[in-house]
Amino acid sequence: MKLTHVCILTRDMEGLKDFYAKALDRQAVSHGEEYAEFPTDGGATISLFDADAMEKFSKENVYSASNESVLLEIEVDDVDAEYARIEGLDAEIVQTPADYPWGVRSFSFRDPDGNVVVFYKRL
Repeated sequence: MKLTHVCILTRDMEGLKDFYAKALDRQAVSHGEEYAEFPTDGGATISLFDADAMEKFSKENVYSASNESVLLEIEVDDVDAEYARIEGLDAEIVQTPADYPWGVRSFSFRDPDGNVVVFYKRL
């Protein structure tokens, strides 16, 4: 089994695409106005899908901007450098950098839709 994609639904495709381009420090690979991908170095892809377009395929089964239990976790080389960079994006910081007993240093922030993103490094 191999995880290949995490898809975030949004009603603000351009705003979220711009945010993730800055947060991930890479450009999106766009497939029309309704879908974009951000391939990561580890092989998995973070994709964005316009919620109105998704409803055409999966009516009332998925909801944008309503994350209540999933964190998007991304391994980075330098947590503190990434924290300084993300602070410059005016993102809502959820938790500042800290070391945790399960062996990681991390911080978390919210994207414009309220989804929580965690940048971490194993200690």
